[in-house]
Amino acid sequence: MALSYDITKCTPNTFQGPNDESTHYVLCVLMMVIGIGSISEKNLEEVYKRVHEYENLNGGMRLATDTETGKSTNVKLTLEEVKRFAGMTTNIFPDMTKRQWSAKYFKMLKREANGTHSAGSK
Repeated sequence: MALSYDITKCTPNTFQGPNDESTHYVLCVLMMVIGIGSISEKNLEEVYKRVHEYENLNGGMRLATDTETGKSTNVKLTLEEVKRFAGMTTNIFPDMTKRQWSAKYFKMLKREANGTHSAGSK
């Protein structure tokens, strides 16, 4: 099934340029990995916590290009960038519980420590 999303309840409810679209794309992909289907004021901190944990393990997922040098680097999403998409829903279902996420994250940490890391795998 293809990933679908709805940002009509975000403020603003349209993309505000290429950086906004890039952030949104990365966030949608990460939401599949972290097992959360929507961002709300209620779960905002949990969404950011999981995104932050994943990016700390795997590195920043969004590319930023230095306008002077043209060099691209991976950057991590900020809390403000995640907040920007509060109100977004996707067709990711069911949400992964905190316990399920902790187990998945622990497995990713273990694979990383053993040198058999595979991003996003169970």
